Amino acid sequence: GDVVAMTTLGLIAENGEHVTQDYKAAAPWYQRAADQGFAPAQTYLGELAGMGRGVPKNYNLAERLFRHAAEAGHRRAALDLLDLRVRMGEPLDPREWAEVLQDGLRTPPGLPQPGMPPIQGLPDMPWMRALGVRPPGQP
Repeated sequence: GDVVAMTTLGLIAENGEHVTQDYKAAAPWYQRAADQGFAPAQTYLGELAGMGRGVPKNYNLAERLFRHAAEAGHRRAALDLLDLRVRMGEPLDPREWAEVLQDGLRTPPGLPQPGMPPIQGLPDMPWMRALGVRPPGQP
């Protein structure tokens, strides 16, 4: 199936966009997309599992999902993983936090990372040019 469509259906259910908010309905959609290795769905399902929303609270499952998504380059998952480790009682490693936060500053969420195709319809904004990001077809 289409992992983006499945994840979108999960987001609609989780956030209650035009429907009654239902974490339990969101989880299976995220699960289907996560099973296909889609990092955003792995992250959202991990968040539900880490908080016990719509699924039983399961830190081990959340940690595994966050790790897979973070390894695929999903920054939100990397932050979620660090947060989860702290909630599980692991000592805080300031260097690891700094690395994840610096990565987020180097390439803000939503912008293409080096080697990724440009985002179609990306506006030309001065702060983006300062970061070296150019919309498609721009020098």
